Amino acid sequence: MKKHLHLKNRLSFFLASVVFLLTGTLLQAQNIQTIKGEIPVEFERIPYSNSVSGGDISYWFNYGEDIWEIADAEGGDVSYFRNFLFPDSTVLVEFSDGLGAPWKHSLGQVFDPVSPLFSVLSPEVNQFTPYTLDSIGFFYRYYRFQDSAPDTLIIQVFENDKIGFQPDPGWTSGASYATVEYDYEARIGNNPSHQYTYLLTNDDTISTTQGYLTFPVNIPVAAGEKVAATITYIPGNPFNTGDTIDVYVEPSPTVQRNAFIVYEYRDNDFNLEPEYYNNQLNATTDVRYNINTNGWNGSYIPGTAWNAGFYHLDMGFLITFNPSGISENSNHSINLYPNPAADKITLNISEFGGERVSVSIVDVAGREVQSVNDQYISAGTKNIVVNTGELTQGVYYCKISGQTFTETLRFIKK
Repeated sequence: MKKHLHLKNRLSFFLASVVFLLTGTLLQAQNIQTIKGEIPVEFERIPYSNSVSGGDISYWFNYGEDIWEIADAEGGDVSYFRNFLFPDSTVLVEFSDGLGAPWKHSLGQVFDPVSPLFSVLSPEVNQFTPYTLDSIGFFYRYYRFQDSAPDTLIIQVFENDKIGFQPDPGWTSGASYATVEYDYEARIGNNPSHQYTYLLTNDDTISTTQGYLTFPVNIPVAAGEKVAATITYIPGNPFNTGDTIDVYVEPSPTVQRNAFIVYEYRDNDFNLEPEYYNNQLNATTDVRYNINTNGWNGSYIPGTAWNAGFYHLDMGFLITFNPSGISENSNHSINLYPNPAADKITLNISEFGGERVSVSIVDVAGREVQSVNDQYISAGTKNIVVNTGELTQGVYYCKISGQTFTETLRFIKK
């Protein structure tokens, strides 16, 4: 299992005032700036815990931490940002070029089990694996100076049929996006599958380290289907136009207002997830006020919308699944070789009891690209040879189905 990274003394970046330019269906960030210096405290992150029980695995997935770890190992470029969430644009935060209004009003993330990123980190998860979304969790900071009333977090979860998917023609790489509906009057997502209201009190104040909140979900999800979750902050205490909510301003504001911060990662190299969903969701100022001129009114803007990089909310998804290849009713094993493969692959089945078997090749989008006729395989150790010469280069899954089992093995066509 993958261990999640502790973040210490990292430079923190914050998206400053942004000018939007339509390019196809893309919004181009014209002015991305960084905060001066480092966050004045260290990040001490609580690592996610993973477990195995029988044939089931419970596992936390967090896109941002995953791409950070891969970039750290391979020399990639990933940034980490903080965002002050607020339901309107009347208050101020400090950007590197001065004070401005917070422009992200609600953030979310889509989880996609078909992601090739997950096939690298955890190859047992793929489009053939049904799973349960047990919980979502995210890291935050909350500064509470007013305690006359609680502030509110609204957490929404959207199942597959609530999420829209389509390729984005603005990306020559074929990048795609996923999004959910947004209600600018209610200031939250529209028609969620599940919604949770969490009242923030003095007990939730956390400023010297990142806090961590989890919300139980317990949604069974069919193989290959996606889920999404969003975070919205609603202040319960008074604020006035021009109030500064940024706790990092020096000197500190005379009147301090409660502030809620969430975090996001940006893959600056565009190396990970270049053609698939799994994107951050953004309710920006123009979407919040229903004045977006680029066609995003009524929708969260996806994380591929800014060509400065791919964005992912610092949010984890706890899923439980029984990975392909674990069968409590069979003692046989299947090995695939060679991997990577050129013209053919061989499936070696050992300690096999004998039954009718079918074999199919599926691409990362879940499309069947090749199949082998059903055949009866007698008992013993057997080999099945599959021709792969006509496949294009890339990642594929070989699905082997019998009367008592189904197993899936990942391979690369070179």
